[in-house]
Amino acid sequence: MPGFPMMKIASGLFITEYDPSSDVLLVQWPWAESSIPEMQHALDQVVTTVRHFDIAHLLLDVRNAALPAPGQPDPEIMFMEGLKCTRVKKVALVVKDITTRDRQARQVGEHTLPYPFQTFIKKEVALRWLKA
Repeated sequence: MPGFPMMKIASGLFITEYDPSSDVLLVQWPWAESSIPEMQHALDQVVTTVRHFDIAHLLLDVRNAALPAPGQPDPEIMFMEGLKCTRVKKVALVVKDITTRDRQARQVGEHTLPYPFQTFIKKEVALRWLKA
């Protein structure tokens, strides 16, 4: 999101940047595997940040994220559920490839979310959708 003043927000495992001019929080998912409790704590920190800054638009970049082990809960789904208690209006998920995109869309589609959600392969396209 070049050209805008960014605020880096500490959030444990995640790299987060907030653009107050467009009210978009960029969350880069960690590439390393971590334990479920560690991941849940970091996710809770990001949800708290979203609530504290009253953020409306979220761009989740999961292109480099480690996939959960079979039988383990999907942290992205846990995160989306946690956002239900915020004022988030739109969430864009940026994935590595179309196969991942289809899997993510199916998994998220199984949950009822109170905000529009879409998956993208290009971060720039996702950002345009969020700002529209």
